[in-house]
Amino acid sequence: MVEAIKLGGWLGMILSFMIGPVFFILLETSIKEGYTKALSFSLGVIFSDLLFLVLAMIAAAPLRGLAQREFELDIIGGLVFLVMGLSRALKKPKGMMHQETKVRTNIHHLGKGFMLNILNPLVFFFWLTTTTLIYTRVDSDKGNLPLLACYTMAFLIFGFVDQGKILLARRIKHHITTKSLRIANIGIGIGFIVLAIVLIYRAIQLK
Repeated sequence: MVEAIKLGGWLGMILSFMIGPVFFILLETSIKEGYTKALSFSLGVIFSDLLFLVLAMIAAAPLRGLAQREFELDIIGGLVFLVMGLSRALKKPKGMMHQETKVRTNIHHLGKGFMLNILNPLVFFFWLTTTTLIYTRVDSDKGNLPLLACYTMAFLIFGFVDQGKILLARRIKHHITTKSLRIANIGIGIGFIVLAIVLIYRAIQLK
């Protein structure tokens, strides 16, 4: 159970500090339209992540408890995170989107966050890879409890950090420069690459 909670903590941190269109729109919505609109957008993103998570759990369920396949899964997971890390580190940040200033309803922003995330197939691929790897590490004898603990911790951290982003948006907007975003992207990319190396190294040790 402790291992599942630790995995959830790391997963929550990864989700919280990934920089992309969702990140920028969340900040812009908070700056231009206030806390409640940004919160609605954030909830839309979280709901779509939860939907993808359920689908990923269904798709990965046949692999649950297959410790004998841990080598192959670690190699595949390592390669996936390696590609994600390299693409993130080499990606050039585009900065703020400069959206229209027309004020929308909370429902509009909820739907916008949901659709923006749900239409990105890489999000589902991320959840599928992550869920598959977690299935090989949690105690299957305890049913879904370890997995529930893992994802509860992940979404608690994700939601908490998002609240911080929303509340601090006006203060940090002047610090969001192309240079700072480039540094952040490189840092996130290195984090994914380190994770990939750990998984691949672990797989080699299993052999």
